Amino acid sequence: MNLESLMGYNADLSLEFQDGRLPGNSTLLGIHSSVLRGACEAGTADAGSSGQQELVIPMPGLKKEDWMTVVPFLYPVIPRATISSWSQLEV
Repeated sequence: MNLESLMGYNADLSLEFQDGRLPGNSTLLGIHSSVLRGACEAGTADAGSSGQQELVIPMPGLKKEDWMTVVPFLYPVIPRATISSWSQLEV
């Protein structure tokens, strides 16, 4: 699973950058930043690709690539464990 697909999980808004949109979750963004929480509360609804209204948060002056640098801190992903030897496992 890549970070962009992880961002789409339970997404309830879109972040609009200079070069396009990325999905986001208002609760998760609000937990990490009071500024982002305020933006979520003040955001405007826009007709999304599915025709349904969706919350759009403008991110002026930023590109998607800039935001993807921040995403790992907002969407922590624990690396999957790998087992190199079954004989060294402890119970």
